[in-house]
Amino acid sequence: MEREDLGPAALLSAKINWPHRKLDWDFLFSVGEGLVAVVNGQVQGTVMAFRHGPGLATLGMVIVDDTQQGKGLGRRLMQEMMVRLDGSAILLQATKSGVPLYRKLGFEEVGELYQHQGPVPAVEPPALASGETIRHASAADHFPEDFYSRASGSDKAKVMTALVPNAQCAMLLRDGMPAGFAMLREFGRGWCIGPVVAMDRPAAQILIQHWLVQCAGKFARVDLAGDESLSRWLNGLGMPRMDGARTMAFGSMPAVAADVSVFGLAAHALG
Repeated sequence: MEREDLGPAALLSAKINWPHRKLDWDFLFSVGEGLVAVVNGQVQGTVMAFRHGPGLATLGMVIVDDTQQGKGLGRRLMQEMMVRLDGSAILLQATKSGVPLYRKLGFEEVGELYQHQGPVPAVEPPALASGETIRHASAADHFPEDFYSRASGSDKAKVMTALVPNAQCAMLLRDGMPAGFAMLREFGRGWCIGPVVAMDRPAAQILIQHWLVQCAGKFARVDLAGDESLSRWLNGLGMPRMDGARTMAFGSMPAVAADVSVFGLAAHALG
């Protein structure tokens, strides 16, 4: 995949009603690598990979034009990318139609992703306990990258470097100590809240609610990493759960920290 392929790739994703704009493809290309399938001089398939240190990669943007379905193009793209990622465990978010292919390639289902999106209703500001404060991050704040890396068991430095200029970051502090962070950036039809990384669910709820207040009346999306209770809570706030995805893994996943978790993804492809 070269930069000139991103325009045709954006057209492919639009054909299947994915929300990714050309700007969203540009962002993903800045942190990852891709392959394209070219048929009669036209880009007819894509796959992208994102390396998070030596032990883990994530895959996404697996698209095959409907005129090429059933010809094995998706399998060939996946196999070629998996060869390139040899030695890394691989994580992806699979649509219902993609699950059979990934199973044949050796992936196993390890979780579920809950996608919530829609126009954001009026939401009350989050109630903060004594000692809790929210402030926006500055360039001098390094704990979000550390939290994100420990929570995912991988190196998120490159992803965070790309996110920072394109997103706002809210941090939750408890008695002056970090308890979590959440980012907000333009994506697709509106805004994306993620990643959301926190020490516990109440901290994640505070951070998500903080950004929902800012997004009132706008279209927003939150992709939750398999937390059913958090999903029910978001439903109750008026952010409905839509079709999600199955989290699938190839190889042994790296160990993650016990004191901090990824509650919301930066993007399906990034984890």
